[in-house]
Amino acid sequence: MKATLCLILFLNLSVWSLLGQVHFTRLNNEDGLSHSEVKAILQDSYGYIWISTRNKLNRYDGCEFKVLDCYDPIANKRNNNTAALCEDMNRLLWVGTDEGVFIYDPVVETFTYLERWLNLRDAGFLYNWVSNIVADKEGNMWIVLPSCGILKVNVQTKAYKLSSNFGHTVFEKGGPLSLTVDRVLSGLDVLTREFAGMTKRKMILYKYWKKPGYSGGKECMQCCPAKNLYLLLYTRGDY
Repeated sequence: MKATLCLILFLNLSVWSLLGQVHFTRLNNEDGLSHSEVKAILQDSYGYIWISTRNKLNRYDGCEFKVLDCYDPIANKRNNNTAALCEDMNRLLWVGTDEGVFIYDPVVETFTYLERWLNLRDAGFLYNWVSNIVADKEGNMWIVLPSCGILKVNVQTKAYKLSSNFGHTVFEKGGPLSLTVDRVLSGLDVLTREFAGMTKRKMILYKYWKKPGYSGGKECMQCCPAKNLYLLLYTRGDY
């Protein structure tokens, strides 16, 4: 059941500004927010508003806050400097922190550290700052690790692949910071998936090609000049 929102946090500016009815309400520590430094905001499929802060994760139902401790007692992992938020196709909340990803199950209200969720041990690349998490339509979670690279995790199979800063020359001296655009182009003989990511110095373009009827595909990561960002967002042509 979706949470009943008692307070409208955001109104469509393009419509309501014409009517002169735009209204913002400020929420802070006095209302129950755990920290004033907010890093990400997400509304999930249940209707809850999730707010990541420098000190713990907050869930807002429109009336009050619930503060959650990002802690996996089985893995003995805890980090409450939360930054990135994303909901997967199974309605689980992926929370990026200073030291990896925690997966929150809202039904049983528990956190699972990504390393344990993937059934790995001593996976050092997972113990890093997470700046962004993006879900695609094929059940993959794309996790941006600025100091390591971009990690792709499939929610169904739990298969994963790390595009490392050290293995891809496109990153050079600056690691990825964000991954924000997901586009699928379908043709008669090939399906192409494209992502745009940003580093401190340039834009990175990720492409994946797959022929219908084939199980595998090809992928590459390349530097894309900043001037092509407009083309990436607004055209369907070649780059």
